[in-house]
Amino acid sequence: ELLLTRSENNKVNRFRYDNVFDSHDPESDNCIDQKTVFEMIGLGICESAVRGFNTSLFAYGQTGSGKTHSMTGSKQDPGLIRR
Repeated sequence: ELLLTRSENNKVNRFRYDNVFDSHDPESDNCIDQKTVFEMIGLGICESAVRGFNTSLFAYGQTGSGKTHSMTGSKQDPGLIRR
């Protein structure tokens, strides 16, 4: 959970995330690759869809933060859609 307080009115906004992944530095111990993201998120969504449930994956973030790369990836490291 992330809490942000607005300086102009001291209003506190709460943000909750199911998952947050770091892929900024491939040498970092915290770096998550596309395969791991698929295993943590995509696999369950695919399994639910095959069982007949409606599913959705929403990638949200700042411009340039990696949403498209997470979804499509590259030939060497395919994203969620390509798996």
